Amino acid sequence: MDASQAIRPRRVRILALVLTALSLGVVGVSAFLRLQGAGLGCADWPACYGQLLAAATHSPPPVGRLIHRIVATSALLLAIALAWYVLRPRPLPPLVRPVLALLGLMLFLSVVGIWSADPRRTLVNFINLVGGLGLVSMSWRIVMASTEAGMPGRTSSSPALAAGMILLAATVILGALIGASYAALDGSAGGTALHWLHRIGAVIAVLLLGQAAFKRLDSMASKVLLGLLGLEILLGAITVMGDFPLWAAVGHNVAAAALLASAAQFRRTSA
Repeated sequence: MDASQAIRPRRVRILALVLTALSLGVVGVSAFLRLQGAGLGCADWPACYGQLLAAATHSPPPVGRLIHRIVATSALLLAIALAWYVLRPRPLPPLVRPVLALLGLMLFLSVVGIWSADPRRTLVNFINLVGGLGLVSMSWRIVMASTEAGMPGRTSSSPALAAGMILLAATVILGALIGASYAALDGSAGGTALHWLHRIGAVIAVLLLGQAAFKRLDSMASKVLLGLLGLEILLGAITVMGDFPLWAAVGHNVAAAALLASAAQFRRTSA
């Protein structure tokens, strides 16, 4: 491998780090626009929440929409540049698949975004939520794959850690479903069941991942994972007990995206 070929993974890592930050920004701004547009934290809370959602007249601020478009467009352009850099002049085998998968997801979300203006479209909201979480995880996956330690790609782990990872993903998806359907104040049996499944799954996932992280306190990945687990629990508690403040709900979304990426990093380093 010549010098130019050897330095490419390091440059890819820098681009992927920037892309991860932009993806987190997309998740945060998107969550703010969706929740603020539905009236979360409105003046006559919580009565105004359902009324605004039913009428779909409480449109997000133009500045917020502009920021979202700028950040999302910047992320897409960077992903295109990253794909070009990985494929030419000679493909980097460990990076081709994750980069193309990330670019494909971004293009798909760009198309879905055409129908995202109406906050009452549950399926569109759900796809955007899960897709945003996927953007962060996939961007960070490229960061891991571009490091020298990440090139071999060892991902074996203990059964408890694997179960914690699966449960974490399921819990986050449940949270996305709750957010997409605006079930925060849903008193129906289905809404209540979703909330309890989300909370119970979160507790078990925290116990499994926390136990695994405590066994590896010598690594930075375990410390970051523990910190994000604690932050996510705190934001979730504030969101529910504090009558759903907008800042906490948005932070809960962003922390969930970071937590998924951190858990993947911990699994790789502990293999």
